[in-house]
Amino acid sequence: LLFKINLMLGILSMLAFFFLNGKKLRIVNILLYGFLIISFLLLSLHIGLRTYIAERLPFSNGFETMLIIAWCAMLSGLLFKRKIAIILPFSFLLSGCTLLVAYLGMMNPKITPLIPVLSSPLLSIHVSVIMLAYTLLAFIALNSLISIIQTLVVKKGKNDLQLLLERNKIHSLISLYPALLLLGSGIFIGAVWANISWGRYWGWDPKEVWALITFLVYGLMAHEKLCKYFSHVFFFHSFGLLAFSTVLMTYFGVNYFLGGMHSYAGEMELDTAWLIIVGIFTAIFALIFAGYLRFTRNN
Repeated sequence: LLFKINLMLGILSMLAFFFLNGKKLRIVNILLYGFLIISFLLLSLHIGLRTYIAERLPFSNGFETMLIIAWCAMLSGLLFKRKIAIILPFSFLLSGCTLLVAYLGMMNPKITPLIPVLSSPLLSIHVSVIMLAYTLLAFIALNSLISIIQTLVVKKGKNDLQLLLERNKIHSLISLYPALLLLGSGIFIGAVWANISWGRYWGWDPKEVWALITFLVYGLMAHEKLCKYFSHVFFFHSFGLLAFSTVLMTYFGVNYFLGGMHSYAGEMELDTAWLIIVGIFTAIFALIFAGYLRFTRNN
């Protein structure tokens, strides 16, 4: 039920952000902020009950980590609503999508005891830090997607559109730097935990490799002075959208397709998944291409 509410409110808040202004927008934002508080409290209660019943923090499987990402998304919206106006619809949409994924049946909501190797307190720290980093990277992807759509639908002059995209770029950078810090810290904590549990810091497990790839790919976005392409605002947003595929591969691809030590969430068949993946990437590349044509024509 909560994912339906959050997705609906996310769509409404996004429409309000684009089509309302002034006093009407402020009133709608106040109401939506109240709904976000209620949704956050309900999810916090659910996570708290799982923690009480299981006698551990809920970080042990795919269903629980999806709950944590949704919780982090809503917390970010509550904390940074005054600083970044568009973060309110992002919080609703991201939390709704993650709760939807947890609901779809790919993940088991059953509360189970931890195996001994997962009983370390480093598990909670490692997973919570990584999930918060993924949440911030998801905000960057959503912000980039909105920026590309804005180049197609927003009827503004050359300078106005450029300023709009530059403002969105600043919002992405605000999320990028703490995301890189958290992701790097999470990888380091995971290495320490691996050494304690298995006697080695790094084993080239698929999850470890793809976490490192994600860190390096997003690290490129923070080096605008060394890589001049990122000074081009449309390239920055296109890269920010496509880079999120490394996060999806790290989390879903490794857990469900590649296997390995970190594949705690089960396995899926590739037959239908490939069709979905190809369809999504085709739509994204078509959107980027159309946005690029519109952007270059305006400039």
